[in-house]
Amino acid sequence: MSLRHIAPRTKRPKQHKNIRKIALTAILALGLGAMIEAPAAARIHWHKNEKQALELLQVRHRPELLQVRQRPMSRLERNQEIARSMVGHYGWSGGEQFHCLDRLWMRESHWDHRAHNSSGAHGIPQALPGAKMASVGADWRTNPRTQIHWGLNYIKGRYGSPCTAWSHSQATGWY
Repeated sequence: MSLRHIAPRTKRPKQHKNIRKIALTAILALGLGAMIEAPAAARIHWHKNEKQALELLQVRHRPELLQVRQRPMSRLERNQEIARSMVGHYGWSGGEQFHCLDRLWMRESHWDHRAHNSSGAHGIPQALPGAKMASVGADWRTNPRTQIHWGLNYIKGRYGSPCTAWSHSQATGWY
């Protein structure tokens, strides 16, 4: 569908061109091109400001479509967000130290809290044996937060920081 079908060009005062662009940008950015009625989109340019133009779309034409639709977070993203929120509690800067942690645990488990290997290592931090993580929670087999908490404690106690643990892992193949 072309833009002309969404909001056909008509002669109008010059000051309204920006409003039409803003409205079309909002429609297309939200992926609503085919869902908004063409007459409504064409009428947008006659309103005096962007707020009125967007109100026309929201009030009269399926406001639920204008909500930003976020895809659900993957397990990997959710587990990374949990860790990102916890890193600062260990006295580490979020940026560089989280980057090292991300690389370390991506290599170890791909951030999968269900990861288990043949040697008996388990979870996001690949604790060996996995039952070590019971020291921070009985739900260590299934709870990513418990595993991350244990893993960050382990890194803090053994290496001091995720970047030091990552350096060791790069040098030896384990941490």
